[in-house]
Amino acid sequence: MSIYSFEMPGWNDYSTWGEEEGAGHLYAQLYTNDDDPDSPPRVWITPPSVVVRTVDELAEVISSAIRPHVATQPPAFLVKEWLIDGRP
Repeated sequence: MSIYSFEMPGWNDYSTWGEEEGAGHLYAQLYTNDDDPDSPPRVWITPPSVVVRTVDELAEVISSAIRPHVATQPPAFLVKEWLIDGRP
């Protein structure tokens, strides 16, 4: 399993995303920096509720999923940058 950080300001302390190796899909577990990292993620993107196979798809899903938790919904291209910035 690959695990990368999600570098969106205000969400970058505990949030992660990656690929579940052998499963062919991506996942994300997103917490605001004020959330308790020992509690369930504020936003959890994983099968079977959502099956995402590319970083572009994941960025689109994250953009929509965090909308209730942010003042302004970030565009998917910006979310993609925050995903990519977390890779080594």
